[in-house]
Amino acid sequence: MHTYHYSKDMEFSGVFDVCFKTKKVKYERFIQFTKFKDLIYIEIKNAKGNARSIIIPFDDLLKNTYLKTYYDLSLQLTTHKNLVVEVEWTEYNRRSFNYEKKTSWYINTAYFNEDFYTAIRTIETDDYRCPYHINPNDLRNMDVSSVKDIERFFGVLNVRFEYEERRRFKDILEYTSLMLEYNVASIEKELEKISASQEDNKNIMVLLELNSKKEMNTDLFVILYRLVVSKEGQKKYVPVC
Repeated sequence: MHTYHYSKDMEFSGVFDVCFKTKKVKYERFIQFTKFKDLIYIEIKNAKGNARSIIIPFDDLLKNTYLKTYYDLSLQLTTHKNLVVEVEWTEYNRRSFNYEKKTSWYINTAYFNEDFYTAIRTIETDDYRCPYHINPNDLRNMDVSSVKDIERFFGVLNVRFEYEERRRFKDILEYTSLMLEYNVASIEKELEKISASQEDNKNIMVLLELNSKKEMNTDLFVILYRLVVSKEGQKKYVPVC
């Protein structure tokens, strides 16, 4: 069961990268951000499945060029930034011989889809999960991570997660280029909707004016209506016959 939670005081976003090899997932990796109060929770998973997380002041993220770049990308890729999804299911426990309730959390974000053989990346928008390893609601009662944990996190970030300088900034450039293409396409779709809606408004007004002057019968009005008003517009403007 999926339950959608709206959190006005929290902002969720992420950059998710999935690689497919012969239609099967080769690896998944992501960097996820949750902004709350004046803090930000960062969770990273690399291609080998290792995950690390940290809580730092939001101002500290803004000072880190690498993290800030990914954060800015995540905001562009995530449409519903105050929405987090809870998934519940039951799983059989062989030790207790009972079914136990399980819960996981994730956000929906556009993601980078990479072909293993061609290394070509595209941006997809179907329902793919960017998961949490915690319950994000617990963050409200959490504080900044210890100095030791922060140092360990950045050490892992630079070494174990293979985000070395050349590789990580090459990825950022490619991600940014794809993100710009994705945003341009999204804007074009919105402009097409607006243009079609404005055209529908104009045509409806012309039809009503003609109807008042010519006193068209219902059949003729409906025929003209279907000719000049888009299918989307017809859902908005339903003629009363």
